[in-house]
Amino acid sequence: MNKQEIIDLSMNKMLNENYSCAQAIVFGMLKIIERYQPISTKKYIEYNQIASAFGGGIGGLRQTCGFIAGSGVAYSLIIEDNDLLRSKIAEVSALVENISGSWQCEKIIANYPDQSKPARKQECVKMLAVLLDSIDASIKDVFN
Repeated sequence: MNKQEIIDLSMNKMLNENYSCAQAIVFGMLKIIERYQPISTKKYIEYNQIASAFGGGIGGLRQTCGFIAGSGVAYSLIIEDNDLLRSKIAEVSALVENISGSWQCEKIIANYPDQSKPARKQECVKMLAVLLDSIDASIKDVFN
């Protein structure tokens, strides 16, 4: 599956299958990782369940962006070194902050012009696409 197909599928999961931000990024990252190592259906289910706790700013509390928390969940599958893991999560956090002005869910969504849930989700889906595009190269570095 190529990068754009992964991005499109992940965006669809978020828009049409009610995946949270954390679940959508975990799904997309697992699809990218699957290019380098097999991932079982059981792992997809387990990681999706774990990620469900991190959507909406961790448990819906609007704190740390679910994309950041979710990326940590997915990176933990392939990175054993804690320093490298923290570095990769920090990269995602910096990218989220660059795109949206904050790493906090509450501050990110406060900037959206339309505060209805569907409109907020559309805005987050746009960020998901940018993040997965960048993370694709970052994951490749882990395997090289």
